[in-house]
Amino acid sequence: MKKILIPSLCALVLTISCGEKPTTPTTNTNPAQDNNNPAQGNNNAAAPIEPAAQPLPAPKPSVPSTTSFAAVTKHLDAGGDFYLYWNANQLQAFAQDGLEKLEEVLKTEMPPDMRGEADTYMKLAKAAYIESGLDSIDGFGASSFRSGTGLRRHKVMIHRNPAKGDGLMWKALGSAPHELGGLKLMPATTAYAIHADLDVAGTFKWMKGFIASNLPAKQGVMLAEMLEEANAEVPIEKIINATGGELGVYVTLNPKKMIEVDPRMLEMLEMLDIGDGPVDEGDEVEGFDTEPSDGPPAPDGFDPSRGDVLPPGEKNNFLGDDPRKLVDELPPGFPGGQGGFGQGGPEMPKIKVPEPGLVLVLKVKDNTITDLIAPMLKQAGATTQQVDGVTMHTIPVPVEDLPIDLSPTLMHVGDYLVFSTTVDLAKQVIAIHGGKDAGLAGTAEFKKLTNGLDLKANMITYMSSQVSETFREVAAIGMQEEFRGAPKALTDTLTELYSMPFASQVSLLSVTGEGYLIQNQTTGHIPMDINVAFAIAAVPVAVAAASAAPAALPALAKAKAKANRIK
Repeated sequence: MKKILIPSLCALVLTISCGEKPTTPTTNTNPAQDNNNPAQGNNNAAAPIEPAAQPLPAPKPSVPSTTSFAAVTKHLDAGGDFYLYWNANQLQAFAQDGLEKLEEVLKTEMPPDMRGEADTYMKLAKAAYIESGLDSIDGFGASSFRSGTGLRRHKVMIHRNPAKGDGLMWKALGSAPHELGGLKLMPATTAYAIHADLDVAGTFKWMKGFIASNLPAKQGVMLAEMLEEANAEVPIEKIINATGGELGVYVTLNPKKMIEVDPRMLEMLEMLDIGDGPVDEGDEVEGFDTEPSDGPPAPDGFDPSRGDVLPPGEKNNFLGDDPRKLVDELPPGFPGGQGGFGQGGPEMPKIKVPEPGLVLVLKVKDNTITDLIAPMLKQAGATTQQVDGVTMHTIPVPVEDLPIDLSPTLMHVGDYLVFSTTVDLAKQVIAIHGGKDAGLAGTAEFKKLTNGLDLKANMITYMSSQVSETFREVAAIGMQEEFRGAPKALTDTLTELYSMPFASQVSLLSVTGEGYLIQNQTTGHIPMDINVAFAIAAVPVAVAAASAAPAALPALAKAKAKANRIK
C-alpha cells in the first residue's frame, strides 16, 4: 500500500487541478457545460442524467500552420478540462540527428576490428526506426471533456504523415475500423475485457523480411536454419499462419454466486501488503536488519514464539523464524501490532466476491490449431458434447471441493477458437454468437458507457463497475490493516483513492489513414486501462526484438550446439 500511496496522491492532485479550468483560452459559451459536476465521476450507474454538453469548435491558429495541429485537433474535444497538442517533428529531428551523430562517433572512436559489427547495429537501428513507422509520427493530441451525462470523455490522437509510407505499426493492429467480433462473444457477466486486432502472421513475416534484408548473409542463414529446426520440433510458423488476426481475453464475475476469499491470498498477487507471514532471510522489515548477524547467538532456551523476552543488555542480533516476534509489544502501524488483524487481534474478515471466470478467444483461418490440440485433449480424457452445432471439448478436473466451478472447455465457434473455464460460460458464448443472447452488448452499463461512440474499431477494452466495487472491498480491509488506529475518514478516503483507477470505462482504438485515434469514456476521472498503450508499444518491441538478432545469434548458436550434444 505504501508503495502506491505517494503516486496515488499525486494522481489525485493532478485530477483536481485538471478540473479547475479549461486549458484552452476560449471562453465557454455553452450553458449545458455548467452542469459538468465533477461529483459525477463515480461508478453509480443510477446517477441523474444531465443534458449532454457539446465541445467547442477546435481552436484555429492565428497564422497558417506548418504543423499537424489542425489535422490532430479536429479529432479532440475543445473547451473541456484538458487540451494538448504536441508537434512530434521536434522529436523526430532530435532522433534523426542523434542517430547521425552516433554513427559518426562509432566511425571515429570504434576500434577497427569492431567497426563491422557496429556498422551492422547502426544499419539495423536506422532501418528499424523507419520501417517500424515510428519516423512517420508527426503529431500528438489529447483532450478530456465532461459530457454532462455522467461520463467523462477522453481522446488521444497519434497522427502520422502518410507521405512517409506504411510502417509496421500502422498495419499490425489492423488497417481500418470494423465491426468488433468480440461483442458477439462476450458474456453479460464480463467484468473486464480486451479484444483487439493483432496481425501475428503479418508481423512475423515482416520480422523475417526485416532480418533477411538487414543482416549479413551469414547471420541470416544461421537464423533461418535455427527457425527451420524449431519448426521441426513444434510447427511454429504453421500455427502463426493459421491465426486470423484477432484475440481476446474476457474476465467474468458472476454476482449470482458469491465466494469467500481470504485476503491473505491476495498478497501473492501483490494486491495487499498484509505483512504478517514469516520473513525469509534478506527480506526487508521496517525496524529490523534482516541480514545475518555476526553477533552472539540467542540465549539457551530462548523461544520468541512463546513470548520470551530477551534479558536486559541482550541485543536483537539474530533472526529466529520471524523478527516481528522479537518485539514484546509492537507499536500501532507495524504489521502484527496493536489494532491489527491476527496475533492477538481479531481475525481478518473474509471477502465475498462474485465467482470469477475466464474466456480466451483467438480468431483462426481454419482447423489447423484445433487439429494440433486434438491429441492432447484425448490424452487429457476430454469429453465432448454438441450444443447448437458446436462441439465442446471439456477436460475433467480431478480436484474436488473447489470453491469455484472449474470445467475447462475448448471449442470452435464461427471463426474463433474459444477456451472457457466452465461449460456454462462456453454455452453462453455459443448463445451470444448465435444471436440468442445479447451478452455484454445488451447490458445497461455497457450501453451507457458506449453512448455516442461508433463501435467500429480495431480494439476495445471494457471495465465494469463490478471491478471497482470488488476492489474497494479488498482495499478497505487493506487500509484498515496498513493504517491501524487511523481515523475512519482517512482510511475511507485512501480506499477511494486507491480504487480510483478501476472506475467503469470503455476504450476504443481505431487505426485510420491518419494514425491511431483512441477514445475512452468513463464514470471516473482518468482513463487507466494501460492495455491500449501496451498494444501500441508491442509494435516497437517487436521491432526491437528483430533488431537485437545479431546479439542473440551467438548465444542461440551455442544453445543449438549444446542441444545437439545432448541429443
